[in-house]
Amino acid sequence: MSIEENKALVRHYCELINKHDVPAIRKIMAPEFVAHRTTYDMSRDDWEEESEMLFATYPDIENFQEHMVAEGDKVAWRETYRGTHARMGKKVEWINTYIVRIADGKWVEAWGTIDSLNLMQQLDVVPE
Repeated sequence: MSIEENKALVRHYCELINKHDVPAIRKIMAPEFVAHRTTYDMSRDDWEEESEMLFATYPDIENFQEHMVAEGDKVAWRETYRGTHARMGKKVEWINTYIVRIADGKWVEAWGTIDSLNLMQQLDVVPE
């Protein structure tokens, strides 16, 4: 795939997040997909489970993509999530950065950093 096709696939992923379409998100990931997070790795099944939890916790969540760059088989971007915590009623916003490696039109590997400290502070789980 070309760099532009890879970037389009990432933009499509963000559209699917905004539609809360977990089955379609799963389809863009290869069966062997692995996401390397700061402290653990996630499989495609783990990612699907986490997405379901995210949409249940923040039913109005929206994803806004920013600063996308691509080279070869990798796409990197910064994204902002905004939503309201279903139980707490608190509006929150947090930033993630991701890099994905794409092969044959599927995500095969990802590296992500999530601004979870900021999110926890907004939810008053940890002090500022």
